[in-house]
Amino acid sequence: MAGRDRTVLRGTKAPKKCKPRKDEWTEAQKERFLVELAASCNVSHALRKVRKSSSSLYRLRRREAEFRAGWSQALSEGYAKLELELLDRAMNGTVKTVVRGDGRTETITEYPNNIALALLKAHKETAAEAEAEYDSAQIEEVRERIIRKLGIVRQRMEEGEE
Repeated sequence: MAGRDRTVLRGTKAPKKCKPRKDEWTEAQKERFLVELAASCNVSHALRKVRKSSSSLYRLRRREAEFRAGWSQALSEGYAKLELELLDRAMNGTVKTVVRGDGRTETITEYPNNIALALLKAHKETAAEAEAEYDSAQIEEVRERIIRKLGIVRQRMEEGEE
């Protein structure tokens, strides 16, 4: 009987350890991709960080509802961060150094009005709803503050042109 057991063992092959397929994603890679996507809002950039193919990414996205949800959340976070950055630029401007024709260098602050207008347009409904919540005295006070701030911006721009 002992001889038979040895025969059975000799004929049995140990299971092979398979390498993970090239297009498989580890949990760490999924998490890193989502973190990079939230930081950049750029799928190609996030893919380069995890060194994966776009075809494997979209297969993963189709297969796993949890990953799809994480993707949506990462994009939402990324766009919120981007919007805050753009809002900051629109409100506070961007400091730039300009070299004049005569060789003088000057520091100016640029205010990207196109960004401000795009943000205002994107939030027109929200602003209208918020305005409805205030009484007319509060609205007038806010208008006056905005007009003062615009005057300061205009003055800075005129000083930069001189």
